[in-house]
Amino acid sequence: MKYSLFDINQIENLEIRSYFSEVISCYENHNYRAAILVLYTVILYDLTYKLEELRDEYEDSNAKQLLEEIYKKINSSGDKSSWENLLLDKLHESTDFEIVDDNLWSTIQAVKLKRNLSAHPSFDQEQQIYQPTRELTLGFIKEIYETLLTKSAHFMSRGLERVFESFKQKKSHFNIRNFYEDSKDNNYEYNYFYNRFYSRMSMPLKKKFFKNVWALTFEKNNEELENNFLNLFVIIKVLEQDEQLFKDFIEGKLKSDKIKDIIDLDIPINKFILFLNFYPDYYQYLNSDVQERIEKKFKEINHYLYIWYTKENIPEYIEMIMADDIEDLDGISSDQIKLFNFICKEKGIIEVFNEFLLKILEKYVPNWFGFDDANIIMNKFIIPYLNDFKEEDYFEYARIRKANNQIYDRDRDSEDNRILISKMQEQELDYHEFEELLKFK
Repeated sequence: MKYSLFDINQIENLEIRSYFSEVISCYENHNYRAAILVLYTVILYDLTYKLEELRDEYEDSNAKQLLEEIYKKINSSGDKSSWENLLLDKLHESTDFEIVDDNLWSTIQAVKLKRNLSAHPSFDQEQQIYQPTRELTLGFIKEIYETLLTKSAHFMSRGLERVFESFKQKKSHFNIRNFYEDSKDNNYEYNYFYNRFYSRMSMPLKKKFFKNVWALTFEKNNEELENNFLNLFVIIKVLEQDEQLFKDFIEGKLKSDKIKDIIDLDIPINKFILFLNFYPDYYQYLNSDVQERIEKKFKEINHYLYIWYTKENIPEYIEMIMADDIEDLDGISSDQIKLFNFICKEKGIIEVFNEFLLKILEKYVPNWFGFDDANIIMNKFIIPYLNDFKEEDYFEYARIRKANNQIYDRDRDSEDNRILISKMQEQELDYHEFEELLKFK
C-alpha cells in the first residue's frame, strides 16, 4: 500500500480491514467516486460489526436492541435503505452509545452526500457527472480511519466502565513506592492501558475519562481509594502525552472552590500534593489562600518532602526546612525520601539530595545517647542511596562521622564502613584516602 498514513493493522475487524483496503485501492488508482462509495459502505458495516461485538462479547442489551430494530427494518417491505438512517441516527442521538459524536456525525453526513452524488445520475450545470476531488476524498478517508475504523467497540457503550473495571484488576500492583517508577512492570501496565483503551478513545471521550479519573483520584475519600495509586499513575502518564488537551480542565479545577475540599481531605497522604511533585507548575495556578493552606497544613511529618514546590526551587526549600529546626524531620518515611530522590534525579540535582541526606545525619544524631538515632538514620537516609553518592559525598560523610562519637562508636559502624568502601570500589572511586579517614576517631 502506497499510503503509509493508513496502517490497516490498526483496524481490528479483518473484514473491515479488507474493505478499507479496497477504498485505498480505489483512491490510489484515482477512482475517487468509487472510493467514496465503498467508504460509505465501510462506515455502515463497521458500525454494525461494532454493535455485534458489543452484543456477543459483552452481552450489551442496548446493542442487542438496536440490532434487532435494524434487522427488522432490513427485512421489512418498506424502504430498504431506511435502516441506514436508523443506525446512524440512533448512534448519534442515544446516550447509550458514545462513538458517533458531533464531529464524526458531520463527517459521515458529508460522505453520505458525496456518495449519493457519486452513485446516482446527477449532472452539474455543465452536464457533467459529479467528480470528487483528490483532496476531499483523502480527507474523508483519513477522518473515517482515525475517528471510527481504528476505534474499539469498547467505547460504543459502557466504554469507561470497562476501563475502570480493568483498573480494579490492576490496582494491587501500584503503591506509594512504585507508582512513579519507570520500571518494566509499570511500562507494561501503561502500554496495555494505552493500546487497549486510551489510543482508541475519541477526543471528547478522553476528556470525559480524564474528568472521571481526576475525581476518583483527588476528590473522593474512602479507604479503597486511599490505597489506590493506579489512578494517579495513569494521570501522570496521560499528561505526558496529552497535557494540552486537559490543561484548561485542570486550570479550571485549580481555580474552583473544590480545590479547597481536596486540600482539606482527612487522609494520611494527599494525592493532589503528590501530583504537584510531577507537575509543580500548576502550583502557581492556585489562589494565594490555597497556597497558604497547603504550606500550613502539609508542613508536617507525612508531607515534608512532598511540598518542595512551595518555594522557588528545591535547594531553597531544603535550606528553609533545615533552618527551621524541625524536631521530627528525621522521622519522615522512607517513601518520602525515595520519591524525593526520584524528583532530584529527574531534575538533574542529585547533589542537592545527597547534601540533604548528609545534613540530616549531621544535625539529627545527638552527641549523647545517639547510637540508635545514628543507626536509624544510616539505615534510612544514607545506605540506600550510596549508588548516587559522589566522591565528595563520601568525604563529607567521613567529616560528619569523625565529629560525632555517637556515629563512630556505635556497634554497626564497622559494617557500615565496609559497605561504604565497597560501594566506592563499585563506582571505581579511589577509596584509600577515605578508608584512612575512617580509622581516625
